[in-house]
Amino acid sequence: MDEIKLPEIALIDSDVLRYEMGSLSQEHPFLEDVRTPVDYGFLEQRLRDKIDIIIKASGCREAEFYFSEGGNFRFDIAKQQKYKGNRDGFEKPYHWKTVNDIIKANYKFVEIFGREADDALAERQRRDKNTIICTRDKDLLITPGWHYRWSCGERQKEVPPHYVDEHTAWQNFFYQMLIGDGTDNIPGCGEKEEVMWGGKLVMRRKGVGKKAAARLLDGVKDKWTFYHIVRMEYYKRFDLEWESKMLENARLLFVGQSEDDLFDFSWLDKGWS
Repeated sequence: MDEIKLPEIALIDSDVLRYEMGSLSQEHPFLEDVRTPVDYGFLEQRLRDKIDIIIKASGCREAEFYFSEGGNFRFDIAKQQKYKGNRDGFEKPYHWKTVNDIIKANYKFVEIFGREADDALAERQRRDKNTIICTRDKDLLITPGWHYRWSCGERQKEVPPHYVDEHTAWQNFFYQMLIGDGTDNIPGCGEKEEVMWGGKLVMRRKGVGKKAAARLLDGVKDKWTFYHIVRMEYYKRFDLEWESKMLENARLLFVGQSEDDLFDFSWLDKGWS
């Protein structure tokens, strides 16, 4: 195994910062139970403080900020369910653009078009071993290398810098292949069915859940065995459609792709450790 290098460059997921810090609010000075966006000066100071904490915690002196700036090949790939369809009608927070502008005016940044910032973050880290991905997004844990997750409120605790080896990264990926990703409306090895819930008929996902997925992948020693275990689960649920549905989900979930270089299961032969 190659020597694990300590990170020198913090790769910061700025999409998360735009939503998290852009949502900062305060109590209304006159109206009870009403909140209003914070003022510009307060927001800028809180944002700079947050960035300082992230960079210091990462152990790096240098940082690059990554932004998704429109277009995403995954919308054309998703056939089973609309990609991020559960976010239709969702509005950006009041200070989304303010956070965007402050970072771009004061720090080194990279704008990503046609795919997600996650793809560029993962691609960069697979290429450069001296980086650490800083985010709160669990999706990036399928990328080998250093990771740091900052805290947000009581329910999302800080996860200090830690190294994800290639085997663990593939395990994280195949776990997502089984359970899907409700945040992005990706079904994984399951599909929505009409069921009785709370006294009325609703559409709910039925398929491999978190406990079953963890049990299926526990103790597996190599990535091709992960693949064959997951393949059998897709076959049991989707029969002759297993292959197309499995590849669709893989291309929705895997980070580090581009429209011209889509994921294929032959990528399991690549070595990123």
